[in-house]
Amino acid sequence: MSRRFHPDFYQTQSSRAQAVSLENSARLNVAYRTLRDPIARVEYLLELEGVVVGTPSNPPAELFEEILELQELRQEYRASKDPVARGRLQQALSDLRDRKAAVEEELYGLFGEWDRLLDQPREPVEERRKLLERMRGILATRAYLGTVISDIDEDLKGS
Repeated sequence: MSRRFHPDFYQTQSSRAQAVSLENSARLNVAYRTLRDPIARVEYLLELEGVVVGTPSNPPAELFEEILELQELRQEYRASKDPVARGRLQQALSDLRDRKAAVEEELYGLFGEWDRLLDQPREPVEERRKLLERMRGILATRAYLGTVISDIDEDLKGS
């Protein structure tokens, strides 16, 4: 499709044909980037299936207590610049990055399950719905972890 729509092949065509070629080529590039990026691919899939994906305003339940403790540690560090608190924040940052990577790997692993569901002769609607909700939950956890990681990173760089 890239060759078919590439603007170089339309240089001698009408301005309308050139514009259509450029638009098609741009759409193809966006589609390629979306499918190539696992997170963008899941977000697009959820959107296509009508599942609302948004940035969570509250931490996922499984992170709630941990996030509260991290907020206290961040406040303590910002107030005192204590080296011990800094070390604990650095360790928490490393742990959160590892956790985010594990969450992403879990999400990537669900692609095979999604493809398997699509290959079944009768569409398993309930299984699809559950899988999409699981993907949405993982995306929400990932987004929240990303926010916390960014906040801690900012605290550590600010000192």
